[in-house]
Amino acid sequence: MNNLNPMQIMQLMQSGNNPQQLVMQLLEQQAQNNPMAANVLEMAKQNKMLDIEQVVKNIMQTKGLDYNKEVVAFKNLFGLK
Repeated sequence: MNNLNPMQIMQLMQSGNNPQQLVMQLLEQQAQNNPMAANVLEMAKQNKMLDIEQVVKNIMQTKGLDYNKEVVAFKNLFGLK
């Protein structure tokens, strides 16, 4: 995946968009070269959250990670319940 350099991120932040628009712009740039990312982005635009969750579960399973444990760890990282 092609990483954005700090200057690109600063330019996007200074564009005056709200955080959701900023994230969508970043994702759209990254998805240009990644068919799986483009597919997930399209699912997000269509509000297909269960489909996205299934994609994430499948990816984690191929990497030998437990989805439920990782979600709990992620929430704990940010103090969420």
